[in-house]
Amino acid sequence: MRKACLVVLLLAAAAPARAHAHPYLAEEAVEIGDARSLPWNGETDYGLVADYDVQRRLVPDTLALLTPTTPPLVRFETLRRAALYLSPRFSTPEVATSLRVHLARRLQARVDREGLAPRLRALSLLDAGCFEGLCAMDRTLSSGRNGYGLAKQALPELPEAVGEVEYVLRRLAPAGTPVDGHGTGALRGVQEGSLLARNLLRDFQHEYPTLAALRAYLAKTAERADPHPFFPRPPPVPGADPDVRHEVVLLVPAALSVRKAKDGALVIGWVKANPLSVRVEVGHRMVVGTRIDEGVWKGDERIPAHDSETLLGGEPMGAVDGEGFLRDLPDAADGKPVVLRATVQAFETDVPPQHLWSPTGGRYRVLWERTYVVSLKQAARHPR
Repeated sequence: MRKACLVVLLLAAAAPARAHAHPYLAEEAVEIGDARSLPWNGETDYGLVADYDVQRRLVPDTLALLTPTTPPLVRFETLRRAALYLSPRFSTPEVATSLRVHLARRLQARVDREGLAPRLRALSLLDAGCFEGLCAMDRTLSSGRNGYGLAKQALPELPEAVGEVEYVLRRLAPAGTPVDGHGTGALRGVQEGSLLARNLLRDFQHEYPTLAALRAYLAKTAERADPHPFFPRPPPVPGADPDVRHEVVLLVPAALSVRKAKDGALVIGWVKANPLSVRVEVGHRMVVGTRIDEGVWKGDERIPAHDSETLLGGEPMGAVDGEGFLRDLPDAADGKPVVLRATVQAFETDVPPQHLWSPTGGRYRVLWERTYVVSLKQAARHPR
């Protein structure tokens, strides 16, 4: 089954900023009060502490913080920080790759321990799922595992913390996944003034100052049979007219880039130098967006490796930042070529970018499209 990862610009006021398959993890921090977690400085860019010894301390510190009594909100925030310390904002690709694999294996080993009590196994599943799901939001760290699916298995065994687990699942869900049930579950039984309440109200950007006001809003939207009460859909862009057109110049990448890293992984990126100029006509006040569909093909068959879809408000050059990693290529003994194909579309729509963006729900038109192809086997044989 193909895994679709959507990158969206959040303009609606009802959800935290998120990014899926983005070059860098951009998931907003969870408020955890005075609880212990990885070193953090909220006054700096992304909170990363410059002198933290990631290479030596990240894995043991993270595992030590994930105790049987650590609440789900703190577990999520600790693993979010771990993923950010492994991002290109802080670590080199070689260090990030090694630590990412090491920490994932240690978390999975906790899940696989024999004779584990159901509650402890559920917490281990939540940890492994959170880490994989958060890494999947960063194209440089994604392994392709379904972290949300792993974490969701923990819900039945953690009744005492069901609200926090539901909240974590709502934050962890891949774009396009129905999450209203998780939002309702997080609200059920939550107490005013709790950390969970503060996080829920912050996600709604204080539009609803109390949980009672938030519940009343949800009840009202339910009466209107709104399919997405947690993510209100904004109206079309005022004055947008696709029939009144003007010419613009879009910058698009020149080519895909693939090189071999020291650990044998293929590093996938884009050639951003000397971008190509494309002239298109855009409707008056229409929103320009970019969709990128990346996949690995063996001959005429698409295989489940590095499968992702990016959806971003803005022009193509703004959507091709960062690098991804690809490992375990299929055997090519049958002689079939193994290639990476990335189809890039620039489109226009009158639907403003938002969480769970569905631009085709309005006046949608593809302005430009190109499929980039690069041989993966050739890159694997010829490191740069």
